[in-house]
Amino acid sequence: MYKKNNPLCFTLFGLTLSLALAPIQAEQLSPAPIEKEKTETIQKVVPRANFGPLIPGESYEAKKKREALVFKKRTILEKEQIDDKAAYEAAKKRANARWKFLIEGRLESAYEFLSPGTKKIIPYKVYAKSIKGVGLWQEAFVSRAKKCNSERCELIIDVKTSFVHPRLPKPLESRAFVDEVWIYSDSKKEWFILPEKK
Repeated sequence: MYKKNNPLCFTLFGLTLSLALAPIQAEQLSPAPIEKEKTETIQKVVPRANFGPLIPGESYEAKKKREALVFKKRTILEKEQIDDKAAYEAAKKRANARWKFLIEGRLESAYEFLSPGTKKIIPYKVYAKSIKGVGLWQEAFVSRAKKCNSERCELIIDVKTSFVHPRLPKPLESRAFVDEVWIYSDSKKEWFILPEKK
C-alpha cells in the first residue's frame, strides 16, 4: 500500500495516464487525409458541386463513373424547356465565352458579362476578389438549359477542375454542375449573367 501523498504514487499515476492518452494525442496531431483536404478546396471553388468527396476506399476511376451516372440521372429528371431556340444559342455562346475568360484568368473580360446595372453595385475590385477558381478550372461549357425564353435562360454549366499537390501521384480531378441565370437586355441587345444572391 502506498501512503497518501507518496511521490512514487504520483509518478506511477502520471506515467499510466500518459500511456493511456498517447493514442488519442497521436490521433489529434495526425494530419487530415489529403483527399479530404483537396476535395473541400474544390467544393469551395464550385460550391454547388453534385458529387461530394471521395467515398472511403473509392478510386478515382470509380468516382468518375459515379459522376457520369449522376449526370445521366440529372439529364433524365430535368427536362429542357426551351421556348426560344435562338435565344438559347445566344445565351449559351455568351456563357461559354465568359467561362473561357475565367479559366484563362482574364477577369476584366469576364467582368464585362455583368449588366451595366450590376456593375454599378459590384465594382470590379470586389468582383475580382470573389473569383477563387483561377488555376483550378480546366474546362467549362454549357451542358444544357433548364428553362429558356427570349428574356431569361437558366443554364447548367459543366465544370471540370484539377488540383495538383506534391504529395499526390497525379492531379485530383473533379466534375461539378453550376446553375447560372442569364437575362436579355433590350437596351443593350445582349445577354448578361445575373449574379447569385448571397
